[in-house]
Amino acid sequence: MREIIITTESGNDLPEHIIKENNIYVAPMYITMNGETFADRSIPVQRIYNYYDETSKIPTTSAVNVYDFENLFKQVREEHPGCVIFHLAYSASTTCSYQNGIIAAENFDDIYFVNTKSVSGGATAFIVKAIEIINKRKESLEDADWAYLSLADELSSLADKIHFSFLPGNLKFLKAGGRCSNAAYIGATLLNIKPLIELKNGELVATKKYRGKTEKLIYRFINDFANENNISKEALYIVATEGLSEEGHDILKNTARELGFKHVEINPCGLVITCHSGPASIGIGGWSKDVENI
Repeated sequence: MREIIITTESGNDLPEHIIKENNIYVAPMYITMNGETFADRSIPVQRIYNYYDETSKIPTTSAVNVYDFENLFKQVREEHPGCVIFHLAYSASTTCSYQNGIIAAENFDDIYFVNTKSVSGGATAFIVKAIEIINKRKESLEDADWAYLSLADELSSLADKIHFSFLPGNLKFLKAGGRCSNAAYIGATLLNIKPLIELKNGELVATKKYRGKTEKLIYRFINDFANENNISKEALYIVATEGLSEEGHDILKNTARELGFKHVEINPCGLVITCHSGPASIGIGGWSKDVENI
């Protein structure tokens, strides 16, 4: 049985211990502000907030480029000769990163791409479940291209059973990024309304509205997510951008446990996701009950 190595992009906000425990290689996505480009997680998130305060603009974000993918795949090959690479990709419909990876892989053998159709905490949930599936299958997996393609297809089918919902702390960054009109921003701000943004077939879609302070909405947010998506109580992967209060973090963890989630993780968002969401935002990812024992 050949070794299987997983690669992914930084925008999937994997907790550091998952990266280390599973020897996952992470390709950097980027942000650009004041004409200077930074790799995801290479500078403090506070610099994004400072930039917005000074300019009323948010940094632009960019995908993993072909050159970085080539270097990543080369590094994996050098450190794990003869391995098979499974790239569990950030939602392909939201970035050209997936296509850049495909281009880079033309110079390598035995690289299989799987579109998670998710980002951040949702992609984390996907990758955790995908690792479980790979570990169950690898002992009986034949060393043949058709077998790895079959495994990639199985992982791809998992994408539609992973769910991710996101609640912005406020609409400032959505407005600055052109995702919210000025009229909608003013109305939502006056009424303290927050849109619920969900991943639907790989794309972020505003589906309904909540009203009130974020900390007061957490129970409803998680409960709605679990019930409306038939979420397994095995695990919940929560992400939060810098600026969420300590009280908010405590409420998130306590609420998830109160609602019966057995394993709960809260991980900070990196630069890329923060640019799209702004301060004090929260996201939750999990899988539906029909993949509990997959």
